[in-house]
Amino acid sequence: MSQVFQEYVDPIHEAIDDLFLPTLFGQVEPLPGELRQLFTLTPAQGGLGIPDLRIDAPQQYAASTSITTSHVESIVTQRPFKTKGDVSTEDRKIYHQSLKTASVKARMETIDSSLSNELMRLVNQSRDKGASSWLNAIPLEEQGLAMNKQEFRDSLRLRSDQTTVEVHNKAIIGNDGAYSLIRREMSKQPWYNYKQEYIAHAYQELHIPAKDGGEYAMDHNFLHVWPRDSFMLIALPNKDGSFTCTLIMPCKMFESLKSEKDVLTFFNEHFQDTIPLMGEKHLVQKFFSFPPSPMVSVKCSPYHVKDKVIIMGDAAHAMVPFYGQGMNCAFEDCLIFNDYMDKYNDNFDEVFGKFTLTRCPDAHAICDLSYYNYVEMRALLNSRVFFVKTFLIKLLNRMMPRTFIPLYHMVAFSRTPYHEVVLQWKWQEKIVTRLSWICVSVPFIVATALTLRKILNHS
Repeated sequence: MSQVFQEYVDPIHEAIDDLFLPTLFGQVEPLPGELRQLFTLTPAQGGLGIPDLRIDAPQQYAASTSITTSHVESIVTQRPFKTKGDVSTEDRKIYHQSLKTASVKARMETIDSSLSNELMRLVNQSRDKGASSWLNAIPLEEQGLAMNKQEFRDSLRLRSDQTTVEVHNKAIIGNDGAYSLIRREMSKQPWYNYKQEYIAHAYQELHIPAKDGGEYAMDHNFLHVWPRDSFMLIALPNKDGSFTCTLIMPCKMFESLKSEKDVLTFFNEHFQDTIPLMGEKHLVQKFFSFPPSPMVSVKCSPYHVKDKVIIMGDAAHAMVPFYGQGMNCAFEDCLIFNDYMDKYNDNFDEVFGKFTLTRCPDAHAICDLSYYNYVEMRALLNSRVFFVKTFLIKLLNRMMPRTFIPLYHMVAFSRTPYHEVVLQWKWQEKIVTRLSWICVSVPFIVATALTLRKILNHS
């Protein structure tokens, strides 16, 4: 094998030995040499099927060169293919496969002779038919085959006669998502409140490709919204000139669109101007490429159990995506938690309690606001009253920027706690609603007064 080829193999080999395998077993130091050689064997042979590239790569390179040399020469010289000597390509394959089989057999004998009696007993057990299938199976949870990382590592260590690792920790910080396993365990505690709610709507991602030359098909400086009261379509620009579109509507409406004809009829009726932008074929292909995705909202409290466990992010407050605040809220969790760690000198008992006390109201508030923004985008954008109120808010904001602030600005561009945002928003809504009625009523009152005046003058 050439020196250049060896330069590629050595770093990969070192990464496997020094990083991958120790990480797989949950340790820092490299595995013992006899174990490393054992794991070059397949699972059915008692190993893990992780090759020793310094041994296998030269053999594979030599076999490949021997088998393909005649083909390469034929391509380079542009002459008819002709095998060298009397040995056919198929015979060369059989020959090199027999060398590989003999090499593996000799390696197994060498490895077996280096193993302890107990490890050899475990290897023989794993060589029994079906004994090693768990290493190859996809861990389907519904079939009871799912393993967490620690269970998998413990299985590997027990299988290779290594002691299991016991982990000691001061506290667990759970950031394991909307379907948090840590939260599920916490919910078994008394006085734990938990609410998971799927909204009756789902979403489907679609796509508007860029024009020829990479230009945008629409103005890319805006969020495009097609509100239709009970459902909507939105489009966000991407850097490559395309738009990612999201169709959000009740699940029953998705269920009614079963064929290509159904989809095109629906879009011709509700989003006719988007069909030329997407293209009929592309639209139908994207629509049926994946099923509609559900949207879930999670509220719970408290976020901690004593000074042992605390959850953050979607594990504590998953929300529907209509305000785009899920990730921001999770990052803010980290900022607030870090502030409390500094303030209370890393006292977990005080930090965890204070975090729950201050963060729960804010998280519940942004979950509610996220759903409200969906209602606003799909329905209120069709209301003239809504536009009047929006205009008044912007006008008042210019006149009194510290007193009247648009809701979206408070949520997206400030560190104002979310529950305070809700209080401020409700107060502003009362003022603006009254002003809106005044704006609508004054012209009517003036018109009525002028009409009465004309009638009185004529009489």
